[in-house]
Order: sequence, then C-alpha cells, then structure tokens
Amino acid sequence: MSSEEKSGSRKKGGFLVGAIVGAAVGVLFAPRAGKETREQLFSGDLGAQKERLVKALGAGKESAEDQSEALRRKIEETRARLREQMDQE
Repeated sequence: MSSEEKSGSRKKGGFLVGAIVGAAVGVLFAPRAGKETREQLFSGDLGAQKERLVKALGAGKESAEDQSEALRRKIEETRARLREQMDQE
C-alpha cells in the first residue's frame, strides 16, 4: 500500500468518526424542545439504530487500529534504516 493510499484511508477513517460525532452533536443541539428530540430519537426502531451505530463505531475503531499498526511498521522501518546507516559510519 503506497503512502498516498494510506493517507486516503486515514482521511476516510477520520471523516467517518467526524461524521458520527457531528451527527450526534447536531441531534443533541437541534432547535427543538428536549422532549420532542427524545421522542424523535426513540420513536424509531431503537435496536436497528443501535446496531448501525455499533457497526459504524467498529469500522472507525478498525480503521484507527489499522492506521496505528501502519505507523508502528513505518517507525520500525525507519529505526532499522537509521541503525544500518550508523553501523556503516
């Protein structure tokens, strides 16, 4: 995977997390009474909403873990290169 692909994947993961947080904040601060907002939130199929949210959070977590692992590999590769360069000097 090239660095451009990794960067794009990282941006997508960040966008997904931002979209979820933005949606939650938007609902909570919507210009309606709290009672109306709660009724709207809980009037639908709560199980399906919870399932969608859990899936979205899981995808965001997986993306973050993938990015973290990629960063660890890059750090190790850089350390190895630096060691080789220092040994040659």
